[in-house]
Amino acid sequence: MEAKMRVLILEDLSTDAELAIKEISRVAPHCEFLVVETRREFEEALACFRPDAVISDYKLPSFDGMTALELVQRQDPDLPFIIVTGSINEETAVECMKAGAWDYVIKEHLRRLGPAFLNALNQKQLRKERKAAEQRFLESEELYRKIFEDHAAVKLLIDPQTGSILDANRAAEEFYGWPRATLRQMLIQQINTMPSDQVKAEMEKARSLKRVHFEFQHRKADGSVRDVAVYSSRIELKGREILHSIVHDITDRKLAEASLSSSESRLRRYVENAPIGIFQIDGKGNFLDANPAVLQFTGYTAGEIRAMSVLDLVPEESRGEVARFLGLLKDCGWSSWESPILQKGGTRRWWQVEGMFFEEGRYLGYATDTTEERKALSDLARESVYLEQLFQHSPLTIQLCELDGTILRVNPACEKMFGFSQQELMGHRIDEFIVPEEEREIARRYTESFSSGDALAFEARRMRKDGTLIDVAFTGFSVRLDGNQTGVFAIYRDITKWKQAERDLEEINRQLRQKVSELERAWEQSIHVLAIASEARDPYTAGHQRRVARLSRAIALEMGMGETRSRQVEMAALIHDIGKIEVPSEILVKPGRLNPLEFKLIQVHPATAHRILSSIELPWPLAEIVYQHHEAMDGSGYPRGLAGEQILPEARIISVADTVEAMSSHRPYRPAHGLEAALEELRKCRGGR
Repeated sequence: MEAKMRVLILEDLSTDAELAIKEISRVAPHCEFLVVETRREFEEALACFRPDAVISDYKLPSFDGMTALELVQRQDPDLPFIIVTGSINEETAVECMKAGAWDYVIKEHLRRLGPAFLNALNQKQLRKERKAAEQRFLESEELYRKIFEDHAAVKLLIDPQTGSILDANRAAEEFYGWPRATLRQMLIQQINTMPSDQVKAEMEKARSLKRVHFEFQHRKADGSVRDVAVYSSRIELKGREILHSIVHDITDRKLAEASLSSSESRLRRYVENAPIGIFQIDGKGNFLDANPAVLQFTGYTAGEIRAMSVLDLVPEESRGEVARFLGLLKDCGWSSWESPILQKGGTRRWWQVEGMFFEEGRYLGYATDTTEERKALSDLARESVYLEQLFQHSPLTIQLCELDGTILRVNPACEKMFGFSQQELMGHRIDEFIVPEEEREIARRYTESFSSGDALAFEARRMRKDGTLIDVAFTGFSVRLDGNQTGVFAIYRDITKWKQAERDLEEINRQLRQKVSELERAWEQSIHVLAIASEARDPYTAGHQRRVARLSRAIALEMGMGETRSRQVEMAALIHDIGKIEVPSEILVKPGRLNPLEFKLIQVHPATAHRILSSIELPWPLAEIVYQHHEAMDGSGYPRGLAGEQILPEARIISVADTVEAMSSHRPYRPAHGLEAALEELRKCRGGR
């Protein structure tokens, strides 16, 4: 298992220490951290913790980063030491670097700490390797031989006069494919693909030190040819001039170089089409080059921008600050700043610039337009103020809780509604204070449902601090808090008066329904009395209206009229012959057929019924139904000769039921025809009478 890297952090603020640990862990996740803040703790940690790197704040209450740096320099100059500070000027930064700091990071740009940490570790490794190389350089001739033999690079010792290979190391054997003994019997001309005379000419250049670097094509034992770079220098060995040649396989590099030109053109296209501004400046901030995004952002042409410096774009009041950042860029190789700039037309915009060392005398800058971002942040700040005022002054009770109901914030309206202060509620589950004992279980289920992201709205009873119960309407939904934490935004509205009014209204409605029911019963009883009274004058048809009423109700239900409307049909049928109360009794009880005059008197009874029933105020047309029950679909009925859709459906039902009941029953002037005859009559007259 790889050993953990130990990082010592000198910092008095725990939040800053945690941020530093977080940034380092992004690039080096397997680190062990120790945070100290005093000199005594720091010195003990150097001795016992034995850190691999030190991250130090520049200034602490009882200690400082420069003193800590001095202690580290005395103990181990090769221990990486990075300064982290809230603010630092150019002079201080240069002083830190000269004193031995490996890097410095401003807390405002702490995201650079991770790359700086990795860079310091790489530098430490390079120092270590350089020292090791220097030590090896001091070894004996045997060690030099070992270096020659075991070196990973291909090495040859060549006689510049003849081209004879005097010696070859193991790497040469592996590379060329010939045994070392065979190589020692060969000429370099057998490997180099150039003509022999050219090979000799090149060896002479190496011997006379006119040239030490060459690129050739070498042939291998399997016949393949590889591109090689040869570093050849003259050395004396036992009084004899020989060439010490180091051979590197550059075949892959040559292939890469073949595509480099196209890669460079692609890179140029990337830069030209990049959505962010990319530019080069010199050490004084003068523009050397800029991509189209910079030109579009500033409004200047390529020729105009090359005649300007970064400071020419910056308003007067910001030039001093930007100049300091340019100084840091030149001294330290990296800098970052955000400042306003003036476009060619005078419009003020904002940009964020990341600058870094590119090559000697040149620096790269990456610029991003942050104008809209700054505006959005400003708008967000105003929106936050507005929402906070709304929270504080809302007449509705508002609570912000964790998912388990633990209170994070409440507004003044909440304190007023329930009687508990914010201090009493903070850190406690709200249900413990305001939910009556008998409703705790359902309240717990409501709270659990928020973890699935559900929104809730319900009415319930809640308890005030003084023990009184109030009715509330609750609305709650999940909201995202800081980081990945989820909370609940809850709103309560006091509906006690409304619920009381609702209960009062329900009681009034109950009483009204009871009165209506009583009136309906009284009215139905009156209808029954009228039916009995009308049937009393005609003993031969006693029970006829009741039978017609039952049959009419059954037909109406079968037709889907519903219970209420079917009941209305039944009531109308129960007194459909009430008009016969004005027909002379001798006509009603006449045993034989009626003469025309008597029949005309009988035909008056629907109109009489209408006149009697019209005085009754009802929400449905009782009088009109009874008035129409002798009308026919073809217009041959009486008393008005109505036809088709002019006749109410209820009247049609009563007419059919009246016909069936009359034909099925005995009359003084004829025997009963029977039900089948009545149904046949209906089929025959369907769509007509």
